[in-house]
Amino acid sequence: MSQKNNILEYIKNNTTLDILLNNIKDSINIGVSAYNIEDEFNIVRNNSSTILNKLHKEGLLIKIISRPVTFIFKNNLNKEVICKDSYKLEEIKHIILNMTYQHSFIASKSLDNIPVNDNKKTDELFIKNININNNSHINDNDPFKKLVGHSSSLLSQITKAKAAILYPPKGLNTLILGESGVGKTTFANAMYQFSKSQKKTNKNIPFISFNCADYYNNPQLLLSQLFGHVKGAFTGASSDKEGLVEKADNGILFLDEIHRLPADGQEMLFYLMDNGKFNRLGETSKNRTSNVLIIAATTENPDDVLLTTFLRRIPVTLKLPSFSERSIEERIELIKNLFIQESSNLSSTIKIDSIVLKALWLYDYPKGNLGQLYSEVKLLCAKGFLDSIKENSSSIHISFNMLNREISSHYENMDNISKDFYNLSVEYIEFDSRKNDYTSSLKISNSLDNNIYNRISSELTNLKELGLSDNDIDERISDMIYKHYKSVSNNFNTNNLNFEYLDKVINHDIVIFSTSLLNYASVELQVVFSDKFALLLAMHIQSLVNRLLNGEGVKRLNLNKIKKKHPKEYEVASYFLIKISEKFNLVIPEYEKGFLTILLANNQESYNTSDIGILVMCHGNTTASSMCEVANTILDSNIVKAINMPLSATVKDIYNITLKKIKSMGAKKGVLLLVDMGSLVSIGNEIAKNTNINIKTISNVSTLTVLEALRQVLFKNYSIDEIHNNLLNTFNKTTVNNVKPNAIITLCATGKGSSVIAKNIVIEVLSSEQSLSSINVISVQYENHESYIEKLEEEYNILACIGNMRPKVHLNYFPINQLFVKGFDVQFKNFLLDMINPILSKESSSDIEDVYTRINNTLSKYVKFVNPIIAVNCIKKFINDIGYSNSEEDELFDLALHLGCMLDRCIKGYNAIFENKDNFICSYHNQFYIIKNSIKIIEDEFLVKIPDDELCFLIQILNRDKN
Repeated sequence: MSQKNNILEYIKNNTTLDILLNNIKDSINIGVSAYNIEDEFNIVRNNSSTILNKLHKEGLLIKIISRPVTFIFKNNLNKEVICKDSYKLEEIKHIILNMTYQHSFIASKSLDNIPVNDNKKTDELFIKNININNNSHINDNDPFKKLVGHSSSLLSQITKAKAAILYPPKGLNTLILGESGVGKTTFANAMYQFSKSQKKTNKNIPFISFNCADYYNNPQLLLSQLFGHVKGAFTGASSDKEGLVEKADNGILFLDEIHRLPADGQEMLFYLMDNGKFNRLGETSKNRTSNVLIIAATTENPDDVLLTTFLRRIPVTLKLPSFSERSIEERIELIKNLFIQESSNLSSTIKIDSIVLKALWLYDYPKGNLGQLYSEVKLLCAKGFLDSIKENSSSIHISFNMLNREISSHYENMDNISKDFYNLSVEYIEFDSRKNDYTSSLKISNSLDNNIYNRISSELTNLKELGLSDNDIDERISDMIYKHYKSVSNNFNTNNLNFEYLDKVINHDIVIFSTSLLNYASVELQVVFSDKFALLLAMHIQSLVNRLLNGEGVKRLNLNKIKKKHPKEYEVASYFLIKISEKFNLVIPEYEKGFLTILLANNQESYNTSDIGILVMCHGNTTASSMCEVANTILDSNIVKAINMPLSATVKDIYNITLKKIKSMGAKKGVLLLVDMGSLVSIGNEIAKNTNINIKTISNVSTLTVLEALRQVLFKNYSIDEIHNNLLNTFNKTTVNNVKPNAIITLCATGKGSSVIAKNIVIEVLSSEQSLSSINVISVQYENHESYIEKLEEEYNILACIGNMRPKVHLNYFPINQLFVKGFDVQFKNFLLDMINPILSKESSSDIEDVYTRINNTLSKYVKFVNPIIAVNCIKKFINDIGYSNSEEDELFDLALHLGCMLDRCIKGYNAIFENKDNFICSYHNQFYIIKNSIKIIEDEFLVKIPDDELCFLIQILNRDKN
């Protein structure tokens, strides 16, 4: 048998369905990689990769796009569900899980077959099978169809919810996530109504709804409400009381604001979930039973507020979208339904100016989403009703000046592009609950494709009636399309465009998707697109999807002229159509390639070189390099350079590394320094003073900022000062001239408990460092903390937040327990010094003492299980053995100190866990095995095994300054 056939047989035997499923359960990469073939058959990896790719091209293997790339024997999977030759890792996992699940669904009577600790996969495990195997159980009268978005933004959530309700024997416990006012209670009620419609019984199925926040300040009373109590269980318990758990027996118990349930209450609840048993408060034995399905809801991050053991009992998690995350069509539908409801309540016609509807659907409702929208609509109708009484009018008229000032100001402050992107076809809409003729009035059109398709259809008819040939018709239509998009592009001014507002009218998912298409087009066509293009493309795709969903289009349109004039763009447009079709599950007419081709052809600008450099600097291991890679890849450039700055780096480190990098760039006209925060904001000015290099700094960098900076540099149309000003104006960044006093926030539920303790500890830590003693420390209550912190930020430069509850605003957050971890005070002070002091002169360590002597002294203070002298000796041997050549004493100290702490930790048995370990090892394959071999010097001396996770952390440190 040939080597190729041997490899194929090996893959076949090692990618059976059982093996793949076990790998998924154990979180092991699925499939066979080139590394596996290299090890198994002792051939070089390049040859193994060649053979694998050849077998894939022959249709014998399925390629899994992961790190590393792996392959599966195709015939091991069900041919009916395999429709592609390559899959993303998550896609193939879902296919495998579903194939397995189809065999066990009917026989399954419990959750035993569901993979533990993998709830997201569990959701997918039964969704498709509910649809495939249980359609016969679903009535036409589906309560979920009453929800706006049932076939779009809520489709995935509803599918999971139905699966959870129908899962034998009693359904699956479910957690509903979402901001306040998104409709969690309404959704839970729809689940209950669906459950009733599926059960063929005349018995009454209870649905008990309870808000845990109602008794938040009295945990004992809260538990009594849920589980009941016996007489004398606590002061005031004068008689036995039945709890909600008993009342919900054989039904559904909906617990809103579940994060308000104390830890002991969560434990009682998951005991009930596991065993179906509970006890009332005051009882000693758990001899009561209740067959209840739990649906819980929370506005918080469940990982922060719920016990891990409790979360493990809830296999299904649903995230409901906020109002701003819904499409324009859904927002309009929600608003329409509310006004129809009010029309019914008032028994009157409600006439609303179109601008009022636009202002309502473009507002975010930060105080409560749909709940706040409902209140605003009722208030508007109340104002209109009062005016109608004064004017003795039979109908209610609502105008723009009746709007809440926050909503009207929000609309007035929006840029014209965002405001005018969608338009209603009439000046006002009349809602009457007794009629149903307002639908056509609510039809919206956008500014990009406004009437172009109607004009094409009309022109086609006219030209054919004139008897023109197909070529002449094609030429006329092509010219019409060119002129239309040229007109749109010329009138499309993005100078004052506010991207935050625009995100309200263009679906965010479409923006991300459009960006991925733009990446492809930039590489294939080797061009830079104008700053309008990403926006125009997203607008066009959204318009295209909406039109096709509504059955609108142009029949028998031929666009050969466009194809001949722009063949490369036409090929890219063909790729776009395939991806759009896959993304939205739509059949897209061929003529749409013509429209996309024109967009591609009319928004290109050529590459240029530049003497202006761009340097991205961010805290973290990969943040800066990731932004750098995205920008350089999209615009086919190598101009953008990156420095990933670890939080442990000293100010001196930051200065030296940055200076070295800037000098190596050789940028004659200066460097744009794009940074995230802290001392990085000021370091550019310091280097500029000492070197006379023209450095301009932009803070709070994002990928979009880097892309725009690179685009402007490549065009060579602006000086560095002009680009700096353009970026500040476009992204509304704060400058480095911030003179506000610094502050640290301590946060807890009351603002008077643990946050006060934290405040006292922090003040004590700060007092030991003179340069930090002026920092203000402010205790904050969690309730309404967002608005309070927003006010504080007007007065203070907030450096960090310490608390027992993670803030909902973006701050550097440290859990309060870190204050009691040994050594944290030093790390925290260094972090703050880095944030507020741009450059601090430090004594050279070489003038003080030898590095290894310093390590010995440091370890003797902090390690417990190793002899520092022997440890340092082994560490020196290990460092020499791996050929470590970095001459920076601070970095050598960091490495040696890490090794000493690692050794002490491993002897204690407190091993660290490295996420995505297998992928990381593959990425650093050679270095990993060098380290693994050399670490035996330390292992043999101390008779300890150093886990692979620790080796991965070690490799991270060794590579921390490599870009």
